Amino acid sequence: RLAAYMIGSVGGLSPEELLSHSEDPDSAGSLCGGPSMNTTAASLCSGVGGGIGGRHHGEVSMECFIKHQMLVILQPFAHHVQELDSRLNRLQDSLDISDAGIKSLRTGLGDTNQAVLDVQSSLRSTDLKLLGLLDGLERADDNHEALHRSVESMSGWLQRVQNQVECAAGDMPDLRRSFGEAEVRIQALQANLQRTDDTV
Repeated sequence: RLAAYMIGSVGGLSPEELLSHSEDPDSAGSLCGGPSMNTTAASLCSGVGGGIGGRHHGEVSMECFIKHQMLVILQPFAHHVQELDSRLNRLQDSLDISDAGIKSLRTGLGDTNQAVLDVQSSLRSTDLKLLGLLDGLERADDNHEALHRSVESMSGWLQRVQNQVECAAGDMPDLRRSFGEAEVRIQALQANLQRTDDTV
């Protein structure tokens, strides 16, 4: 396209027309003049001829030949530029696809971040519940230890009561014997009291 601009500035043709002629050997060859010159080549050469104010036909043909040689020389460069332009277009398409993928990835990352925040909030709530459960377990352990101490104390008291009962059971025969002797004495005293009453 740069070469087309360089040549088109002399011949009065657009860069697109010059590029199309550079890709067509027949039209490029016709630029050097002759009986088979086509309309576009004629316009190029006539543009040159008009600009020089009626110079000899040989000079005009030489200029057309020089332009043709420049087109031939610059044709690979023009093709290379067109290939680069095509590659740039494909690269732009790839970049557009990459941008769409990045946007989708950002959206997914946003959703993932929100999910992570939700999980963190749930974990904090779970931590609070676990702390409450741990505190309840500690209180339950303290109550269990207090109950165990109470049971041990109660076991000691019951053992003392059982010992006292056993001692009382051992003393029961002596108490019965003493009670019988006391009953006999009471009866004797009652009989003596009755005799005394009778005597009086």
